[in-house]
Amino acid sequence: MRTDLSLVKSLMISLSLLSLSCSSLPKGLRTISVTGQGIVSSVPDQVEIAIGIENNGKIVKDVKKENDQNMARILNAAKEFKVAEKDLQSEYVRIDAEYVPDERGNAPKKSYVARRTVRILLRDMNSYDALIAKLFDAGANVLNNVDFRSSKRLELESEARKAAIANAKKKAALMANELGLSLGKAVEISDQAIASEAPSHRGGMMAMAKMEEDSSGPTLAAGQLEVSSQVGIIFELN
Repeated sequence: MRTDLSLVKSLMISLSLLSLSCSSLPKGLRTISVTGQGIVSSVPDQVEIAIGIENNGKIVKDVKKENDQNMARILNAAKEFKVAEKDLQSEYVRIDAEYVPDERGNAPKKSYVARRTVRILLRDMNSYDALIAKLFDAGANVLNNVDFRSSKRLELESEARKAAIANAKKKAALMANELGLSLGKAVEISDQAIASEAPSHRGGMMAMAKMEEDSSGPTLAAGQLEVSSQVGIIFELN
C-alpha cells in the first residue's frame, strides 16, 4: 500500500510539473491545481416585469395610435408607483399585417396588429399586486415574464467568490494531506465564472387572464436567488 501511495504521489507531482512547463511559474516548483465553487442564496427584493399591449384594427394609423395611447397610460401607471424613468425600458415594438377569414369562411380581409412591450423594474416588491392591477386597468393585456433580482447582487457575488476560494483551499489541503504533503501559498488564481439563477415566471395573454381570475390574494412567490462563483487556484506544495 505504501508503494502505491508513493507511486500516486510521484505521478501527481510529475503531472503538475508537466502542466507548469507551459506556464509562467518557476520550473521545479511543486504545485497542485484545483477548482473551487461557491454558492450563496438570498431572497430577491426587486422584480422586473415585462408587460405589454396588443391591439388590432383595419387602419394601420388608428391601430398605432391606440397602441401608443395605451402604452402611455401603462407608463403613467408605473410612475404612480414611484418607478423611475431609468427603470422603464421599451423592449419590443411591432406592427404586422394579418389576413383573417371571417366566421363564414369568406376571403380573408386585411387587418393590422400592433404589439409593444416595456420592462418595468419594481424596487418595492410589496407593491407588485397593486401595480399589476393598475397596469391591467391601463390597458395592458400581455404579461411576457416576471424576473426576480437583488439590490445586493455585487455583495452576493463577493460572498460567492469567498466561498469558492475557501472550497478550493479545503479541496487542495485534503488532497495534499492524503499524499503526505502540506499546502503552501497560492501562486496563481483565476476568476473563472460568476452566474446567478433566479425564479422566473413566463406568461402571455392566457397568463394575464388567469391572474385576473386569481387576483383575490397575493400572486407573487419570489423564492430564492442563487449566485454562484467558480475560481481556479494553483497552490505550492511543501
